Amino acid sequence: MKLNSYQKLGLGFICLLSAGYIINSLLPPPSIVVLIDTSYCQNEKWQQVSQRYEQLYNRDRRRQLKIESVILANSLGTEEIVPSPPPSAIAKLATFGTSAEELDQKLQFSQIQTEILTCPP
Repeated sequence: MKLNSYQKLGLGFICLLSAGYIINSLLPPPSIVVLIDTSYCQNEKWQQVSQRYEQLYNRDRRRQLKIESVILANSLGTEEIVPSPPPSAIAKLATFGTSAEELDQKLQFSQIQTEILTCPP
């Protein structure tokens, strides 16, 4: 069976797509823990935090990364949420208390990649 140049090009394209699909299936996306500092934050600034979380959440849905858990933290305590909540739930969170800096430091030195979302200054 002799293939013309268009058939060879099509076959090469199919092989390239197949290889991409196999690689994408075999390699898991990077896993992260999202730490959200829920200490007091003005509503306008909290929108920036919730927008950043929404970006991460959308990447999780597109399987570009895996959100292992979401940790809400302030000086009054922490709460771990699994599976990750929708961005609308984060946007509606009440912020109060002061920052839980020691938890930030513990997670930064752990083996797990951590994304820390805090109220901008």
